[in-house]
Amino acid sequence: MTDSYNEYGIRNLPIMIGALAKYQAKLIGAISGDGIYAYRGQQDYDWPLHSAATRRLIKEHGQEALDDPDFTQSYIGYHRDVFLDPARTRGFGHERGRRLTDIELLAKLQHFGAATGLLDFTWNPLVALWFVCEDYSIDGKLYAINTNDPLRVSRVPTDESRQNVADIFTNQSNLPTLYYWEPTATGEASARILGQRSVFIIGRPLFPEDDQFIREILIAREDKEQLCCCSTIRSPANCSAKMSPHEGSDIESARTGKNPGTQHRAGTPPFDRAGSRDHGSQ
Repeated sequence: MTDSYNEYGIRNLPIMIGALAKYQAKLIGAISGDGIYAYRGQQDYDWPLHSAATRRLIKEHGQEALDDPDFTQSYIGYHRDVFLDPARTRGFGHERGRRLTDIELLAKLQHFGAATGLLDFTWNPLVALWFVCEDYSIDGKLYAINTNDPLRVSRVPTDESRQNVADIFTNQSNLPTLYYWEPTATGEASARILGQRSVFIIGRPLFPEDDQFIREILIAREDKEQLCCCSTIRSPANCSAKMSPHEGSDIESARTGKNPGTQHRAGTPPFDRAGSRDHGSQ
């Protein structure tokens, strides 16, 4: 039988289904049936699971900054001094007549490329897989975190008085290691939030290393182009996105509405399930 090729020069359905099924099977094998998972795709397997804020502080102060006993306070001060205080001074701190909490304001600023401690995840593994495939020359990685693990992950408190950076980024021994927070689909970011089923995972302030509850799946470079051109992954939906480790750096991005460090991509897939439960149904 003669092979047929699609418009991207890739062999059609049999290989497309095979590549996707391969990673769907790996994902199902890596997660538990009672979990509610959030996913993140990174195009480079070697990138650590760091927020843009952590990466910026490492760049400015070196890797040893993470071992500083005052790192948490520096992390909190960074968010206040670089983003929150300047943003509120410039009038970004209110929306529709109400004062935004710290986490709401950080999410708003991150949409414009600010390097915050909020790390983009999605409830949809296919969205995450799309971002893994951005660079075909290197192996990528898919992360899966069970948000239904109450000892390790908790939703950000609904009490707005506790949605401040000191409470969010400070971890006590009796508190979960990570927070998750679903941004409200309003304003300029609403299309992206809805299209990608966005959720932020928040380290307190860092993500744990070598922890079994953060599942990792290697996405081989030789499979990336086939996956990205698969009709199940590709979609006509148009949503901008950012899952690069090189987000913008300061409040100027928000002031000007320009986002020099964010990658905008068309073709984000609709929400679908691949061996996971739809969080929205819980």
